Amino acid sequence: MAILAALLVAQKGFIEELQSQIIKLSNGGAIYGGDKYLKNGEIDAQAPANAKGFWLGANGEAKLEEAMVSGHIDATSGTFHGRIEANEGFFIGELTAGPFNANTQPLFSVQQNYASGTSRTNIVDSIFAFWGKSTGAYAQSVYKPVQGTYGIKSVTHIYVYDQGRASVADLGGITLYFADGTNSGLIQTNITSNLSFKYKTESWTVAISNIPDENPRIAGVLYRNGNQLMISAG
Repeated sequence: MAILAALLVAQKGFIEELQSQIIKLSNGGAIYGGDKYLKNGEIDAQAPANAKGFWLGANGEAKLEEAMVSGHIDATSGTFHGRIEANEGFFIGELTAGPFNANTQPLFSVQQNYASGTSRTNIVDSIFAFWGKSTGAYAQSVYKPVQGTYGIKSVTHIYVYDQGRASVADLGGITLYFADGTNSGLIQTNITSNLSFKYKTESWTVAISNIPDENPRIAGVLYRNGNQLMISAG
């Protein structure tokens, strides 16, 4: 039996076949089927554990047990639980996959502490050594983002300059940049407050954790040799 009508209004009904160009749900309305969801979109607590169903709400939400999409998907966020397979593609946001993390969340070094009264020279030597540099040979500098404090002020960046053997004037020193937009000016003597900070990453970082620390002897497998990332040749 075919049903032809200009307007169909129903609160409840069983329809074998409906042909329509437009179906508009009123506020709070929904189309749902199966045994899993209630009319408000909540999961039916009385439904069997293996119940299936779907729910489409006038608020734009859709709840589906499974979906097969043959065209384009465009989404601003989402969460997948399970396996994703694709012939090709790219990610433009953060990515976490097991031990692999690519995101903009800052990572931090070990804590660096310098007591009030520590000399500029000791701090410069310590910071340069941390970054694998040596002082005295030639002019060089280190400028790094940090998270820490100098006295009661929050430090965001530290700049360290060593002029090497140049003897015209002593231009070496330390400049601390604070969260309030000010800076310490060039510190060329002892610091006058406790300085404590951790180096931090900025922008995108890629981190791999819990990988083997010895050659697994399996071709293509990553492992860590000290602070070097290696690829096993088998």
